[in-house]
Amino acid sequence: MRPEAARQIQERLKSAGFSSLSDYLAARPGVPYTELADELGEEVLGMNLTALHMQTAADKRQAAMDSLVRAFRQVLTQGWTLTDATQEGVDRDMVNIKAWAYWTSMLRECRPNEDVLDTIWEYINQHAKPGWVPMTIADPIIVGAFEVAWPRE
Repeated sequence: MRPEAARQIQERLKSAGFSSLSDYLAARPGVPYTELADELGEEVLGMNLTALHMQTAADKRQAAMDSLVRAFRQVLTQGWTLTDATQEGVDRDMVNIKAWAYWTSMLRECRPNEDVLDTIWEYINQHAKPGWVPMTIADPIIVGAFEVAWPRE
């Protein structure tokens, strides 16, 4: 991310009364990055908020959990296996995979190894019921997936 974009985000956050991106994200749990960018105004992009979050996160595991919730809430608008694709001929399971791929693309600085990612996916795929969408990182399926795949050290 360009330094100017990071500076612009920091300025917008301060104007909104937040001392940091972490404070802003904590005040807006689960809200997709794209919606947060819209709240912060023109020229702030969701992908820049995502990048700044991943770069500045003190706890990479928690940042990964948080971004997973935000990605799923953005893509799975009707919930797990119930969200219709915008493209004809694409089934709902593929929309779940799209949400997953979107999340994994966010993880540059927080990306665990592929075994961890595979285990998180399998856990979610086995435990998520139709219509499920996490609201916060305290969601039992999110917590369970990360406890199994990426336990706290």
